[in-house]
Amino acid sequence: MSAASTLAEHWDALANVALLGAGRRPAPEPPVGMTAALAADRGAGDDGEAVLDQVGLLVALRRGGLRPGPPRPLLVTAPDDPRPVCSERAVALLHDIVTEWPVLLDEWFTALAAGGRRLAPELVVPLLARYRTDPARRAAVLAAAGPLGDWLVELFPEQLAPRRGGSRAVPEPPGPLPADIARYAEFEAELLASSLAHGLERGELSNRHRPMLVRLLCLVPPAVLPPVTAALHRAGTNPATMGLALGLADLTSIRHSMIQELLP
Repeated sequence: MSAASTLAEHWDALANVALLGAGRRPAPEPPVGMTAALAADRGAGDDGEAVLDQVGLLVALRRGGLRPGPPRPLLVTAPDDPRPVCSERAVALLHDIVTEWPVLLDEWFTALAAGGRRLAPELVVPLLARYRTDPARRAAVLAAAGPLGDWLVELFPEQLAPRRGGSRAVPEPPGPLPADIARYAEFEAELLASSLAHGLERGELSNRHRPMLVRLLCLVPPAVLPPVTAALHRAGTNPATMGLALGLADLTSIRHSMIQELLP
C-alpha cells in the first residue's frame, strides 16, 4: 500500500485497516516525514501492533496541533471578610439544629453575629440554596456569610438567587404562652428544673404541652439551661412522658452548647 500524502489520509487508511482487520489489509505506510521516522524507529512487529502505534501517534499529533481558544477572563476573587470563621463545633451544632431543632435557627444566627464571627464557607452555598424562598432566613444567611455570599450569588444566580414563585408566607408571631406554662419563666433555675421534672414525672405535663414547653425553653435565660437539662434527664422514667422529657433535654443541651460556642 502506497504511503498517504497527508496525516488526514493516513488516519482514514488506519481506520479502514481497523475495520477490516490487519489480517485482511496490511498496515498503511505513514506519510514521509516525522511519522515515517517514528514508525521506523519502532522496529519490526506485526501489522496489528503497527496500526495501534500509528493510531496512538496520530492522536497525540492531532491533540498537540489544536489551536488554543481565546483566553477566558480571570475569575474575580471574593472580597475579604476580616471576621473569624465560626468553629467546627458551631458548624456541627448548626447541622443538628437544622435537622432536629429549627426553632433554634434564628438564635444561632443572632448569637453568631453577636460573637463577631462569620459563617463557615462550606455552609454558604447549601444554606443559600435551602432558603431561596424564605426572605428572613436568607437575609440572616447573607449577613452571616458576608461578602462571600453576594459573590457566590452573582456567580451562580440560577442556583442561589432568591426565588419569587412559591415564596413562603411570613408566619404569624406566636401568641403569649398559656398562664400555666408562662409561670415557669419566672422561676429561678433550680425551681424551674425541679418543677418541670416533677410535672413530667406526675403526668401533669404531657405531649399536649410540648409546643408550649419548647417555646418556654427557647425563651428562658441561658444560665438556667444546665440544671434544667440534668433534671429533664432524671425525669425520663415515666413511660408516658419519657420521650418528651428526653427530647426537651436534648433541646436545652443543644441550646446551651450553641450559646457557649458562639458567644464570647
